Amino acid sequence: MRRVLRSGRRASGTTRAAAVLAVLALVTAACGGDDDSGSDATPATTAAPDTDTDTDTDTGDPDDELDAGDTGDTGDAEATATTAAPEPEEQPEQGGEIVVATLFEPFGLDVKTLVGNVFDGTVSNAIYSSLMVYDANREVVPQLAQSLESDDQQVWTLTLHPGIEFSDGTPFDADAVKFNLDRHADLEENSRAYQNARNISEVTVIDDTTLEIVLDFPWAAFPETLAGNLGKVGSPTAIQADPDGFNRNPVGAGAFVLDEWATGERIVLDRNPNYWVDGQPYLDRIVVRAVPDTQTRIVSAEIGEIDIAQSVNGAEIAEAPDRGLAGYPGEGPGITIWMNNSAPPFDDVRVRRAALMALDKRTIFDVVYGGAGQYPPNQFIVSNDSEFSARDEIDYPEYDPAAAAALIAEYEAENGPVSFTYSCYGQSDLVNLAQIAQQMWAAAGIDVEIEIKDQLSVILDVLTGNYSISCFGATGQEDPDLAFYGQLHSDSATNYALYANPAVDEALDAGRRTADFDERYEAYLVVQQALADDVPFFQVVTSPWGWFGNPQIGGMVGLRDSTFDAAQLFLRSN
Repeated sequence: MRRVLRSGRRASGTTRAAAVLAVLALVTAACGGDDDSGSDATPATTAAPDTDTDTDTDTGDPDDELDAGDTGDTGDAEATATTAAPEPEEQPEQGGEIVVATLFEPFGLDVKTLVGNVFDGTVSNAIYSSLMVYDANREVVPQLAQSLESDDQQVWTLTLHPGIEFSDGTPFDADAVKFNLDRHADLEENSRAYQNARNISEVTVIDDTTLEIVLDFPWAAFPETLAGNLGKVGSPTAIQADPDGFNRNPVGAGAFVLDEWATGERIVLDRNPNYWVDGQPYLDRIVVRAVPDTQTRIVSAEIGEIDIAQSVNGAEIAEAPDRGLAGYPGEGPGITIWMNNSAPPFDDVRVRRAALMALDKRTIFDVVYGGAGQYPPNQFIVSNDSEFSARDEIDYPEYDPAAAAALIAEYEAENGPVSFTYSCYGQSDLVNLAQIAQQMWAAAGIDVEIEIKDQLSVILDVLTGNYSISCFGATGQEDPDLAFYGQLHSDSATNYALYANPAVDEALDAGRRTADFDERYEAYLVVQQALADDVPFFQVVTSPWGWFGNPQIGGMVGLRDSTFDAAQLFLRSN
């Protein structure tokens, strides 16, 4: 059964926010997981709003397009590359400048170097937009793409909106997208999106707005990769003109253009006057400043020096109204503790389990994060409410300091005293967490030294395996393949725990190559059981990351992974 969902269609009046339409990437899962995963699999289709202005919708034939509700008209796509979406509760005001405070600066803004965290995600989203994005229901939907369709999950047709240009005037067309996909898939480019791009076997340009993308295998999670780094598209003209300089001078098709980057001071983003969504962005300028100290961000927001401040502690967001500020909670990716499974002492599962069981996560959650967020944390990477979560079927190691001490004593009888250095960066909440964890580990007989470094050093150490045990932010993924594969498969370049388990590799390969829900569930049940048994890493807390600040800021919507759509931000005048 071919299923195509489109938005309801109506004539656009005033300027509206960017239109998107929610369509499931896992169509067979949505149908109950009973469909065959072979050549007759239900097509996966993700489509942007229709461009007609009539309101007739024919749903009599199951093979016809199914109307998904009245979500706005895109205008005449043959003439322009503008679109419009449902009218917001209030009319956004045009103009103004805001100051945004993040914890850190981006490491770089080339599409291939993006880490994908909140700070580089916030800036890169403004500069590039994305082929696909997540809507409020956490479904993958088109943004710069107009639709994404497949009959078999292996051959995908990607259609772009016509008439879009990069901010340097280069056409945002099928050739530009192919150039970027090929660049990500080139091992010598060292792209952080290579892990996903390498599964593309062929990209063919059909016409200016259409590409055929052939994968190595049927891959139900492919649409989600285009909502990540793989979906960020840089101007081929700018990249080819200065490949090395592009990291500091990116050119995209997003709502803002980079005007200035003064390292350690500010990043200045100016309105893109040729942005493809009619009327957006609303703001004239966004100034991004890195303000690592939590108290400084809070005080600066209170006195009006900062309009929006990043937070990695749900308590700060919950308490924002008490300070006369607005709180904007995002989803809580949380804090994960990673262990180097390839080197002593964490090459021994007893020490890894002891490190987890010695920590009273409830106390850490209450003391450091004010009980704001979710408990228990997302112990299996996927969220606790995910349809793939097996948290009710698997006994995950609980807080048990006596059992932790026994494991350490057993290990020490064979190998000598256990000691390690726990590294983290100097964000105040994480320092508090480290100090509490140090005391809890000491109670289990573990000698722990805390090493506080700058954030870049911590991340680079983890990325290169040059660590023993370290804090690390965890990002959410809707599809279990993207949640598990990169972090746990022994062949993955992003397996920073250096974990290897043949049974897990086999399960990850099986889960990736089928669209049948039951088969995928069984595969990821194996993976989650291994997470409980082997404890290659663990999440210590899930607390909403997000923002707080000026109540006069409008358009703070979405916030998946705690990033916002800069194109929708506006400043109220009263």
